[in-house]
Amino acid sequence: MCKRKYKLFYDIEVLRHFNLIVVKDINKQIKGLYIDDNGKKTFESDTFKSLRELVEKSVLIGYNNYFYDDIILTDILANNTLKQIKKRNDEIISGKKINNLHKSIVSLDVFQQILSRPSLKKLEANMGMNIEETQIPFDLDRALTPEEIDQMVFYCMHDVDATINVYKVREANYFDNKRYILGLTDNPVRQYRWNTTTIAANLLTDSNAILWSDYRLGKLDKDGNFEILKGMPKDVLTLFDSQKKEKKPKGKAIIKEDGTKYDFGFGGLHGVCMPAKTIRSNVHNLDVASMYPHIMLILGALGQSAETYKHIMETRLKAKKEGNKETSNALKLIINSTYGLLKNQYSKLYNPQASTSVCIYGQCALYNLCKSLKAAGYELININTDGVAFTGDGDQWETVKSEWEKQWQLTLEHDFFKTWIQKDVNNYFAVMDNGKIKTEGGDVSRALNADIFKKCSLRIIDIAILNYYLNGQSANETISENLNNPELFQFILACGPTFGGTVDENGKQHNKVNRAFAVKKGSPLYKLRKDGAKIKFQDVPENIQIENGEVKDVNLKEINIDLEFYIELTERKIAAWPRKEVAM
Repeated sequence: MCKRKYKLFYDIEVLRHFNLIVVKDINKQIKGLYIDDNGKKTFESDTFKSLRELVEKSVLIGYNNYFYDDIILTDILANNTLKQIKKRNDEIISGKKINNLHKSIVSLDVFQQILSRPSLKKLEANMGMNIEETQIPFDLDRALTPEEIDQMVFYCMHDVDATINVYKVREANYFDNKRYILGLTDNPVRQYRWNTTTIAANLLTDSNAILWSDYRLGKLDKDGNFEILKGMPKDVLTLFDSQKKEKKPKGKAIIKEDGTKYDFGFGGLHGVCMPAKTIRSNVHNLDVASMYPHIMLILGALGQSAETYKHIMETRLKAKKEGNKETSNALKLIINSTYGLLKNQYSKLYNPQASTSVCIYGQCALYNLCKSLKAAGYELININTDGVAFTGDGDQWETVKSEWEKQWQLTLEHDFFKTWIQKDVNNYFAVMDNGKIKTEGGDVSRALNADIFKKCSLRIIDIAILNYYLNGQSANETISENLNNPELFQFILACGPTFGGTVDENGKQHNKVNRAFAVKKGSPLYKLRKDGAKIKFQDVPENIQIENGEVKDVNLKEINIDLEFYIELTERKIAAWPRKEVAM
């Protein structure tokens, strides 16, 4: 990908009279420290003679550095003055897009393609790190004292450590894949900064795709109507027909048939039994293997790129069978990102009507599978984009599966769950014969693992819901036995860029991102609007205590945690799920 000798992590701080760059290796050892203190520049390193040499010999890795640090570093390497660099900093902060990049800079951005686009401070909070912020204002109009310089270095080093932590989380499932995909390109250095979907698009085509002007859904009957639409509900056909010319189709059609509610829309087919709340035993699940990728080939949605795409799919399948995870995971990323490129107006593969056709074909296929299973005597439990869960006796489902696969040219993968507990179509958990648990939805998805890129507040609630159903534990029991795990009880309270920060009831300023706990005696925290108004955080109790140090150092008993709050909240959540008395 890029044959530079060093892979180093960095962060930059800019003030009117002070610039700072901290550079570390992946083991968090300092490899460079650059300070410009009122024009007095110093560079310390055991490896490099100068900052310029460090940049020329290294791949630099930062957090959001494509939009900030790389631009500031460009100005520093150009020997711009502190005043010029501060002006550049202010331009970036105000939202101005700047494409200036020094030719020596080769970098990776850990922030790239994180869908939730969190701040580094929020990720630090989710990881349980110290999230205290420097008390030195960034508009300070004087030279820093030696103590203030030490403080700036400390906090900058902390952010570099956090960047390293996040990189390690993403290394295998993003950066290794990106490195592999770049190796397939003709010019990996030129594409180094591109995201993986852009690289994938360029692997698949060298020219703009021919746009479809209408749906293409396969075979036509003698009257010129699509065969696959026969038997589809009238309201669904009306929905599809009304959106034919739309680049961004919207709307839905809700159909209720024989105890099942189907939601047709342009995000795929979703459905659930009526009522949706249920506890079931011996549930079968059929998932369409790589549904959208295969439908794209069936419908010819990729034009001349189809053969390349098919080859990538076959190579990936071979690698998966051989246990070659690096190749398999990298090619899977290309395969799964391609459908989204059909909807991306900036992609060479942009073809919105092709995208909609793929979506419609998938809904028709899945709906027909549901109808066939029902005709065979099975009861549908959950339908979700590319799969259907159902219950019933006998093995007739195997015949349904085989016949459906021949008709639709798709493959179904089967799983069996001894227990399936469902709140609604998007919130359920299920237990397989081997004891493995599948979770889905905002109520329970964090019970087994924390995802630092998503919400990490109140994981104890997710865990308590699972324990209630699977282990017969009360909310009180789960909460009481986890008091040595403070990270499960934390609220991560972050205010967005439209707010000026956070304040308590006395007007004292706090961080933009705070870690808090419900306590018996505390005080509220507010988001401070830029007009001075104080806005409450939603679903957060009045009595909280802020603990912005490392979460592992928090003693829940010493801060007098309000156990009743957590217990009552858990019980309210459980009440929204099915009663345990429902037959399993």
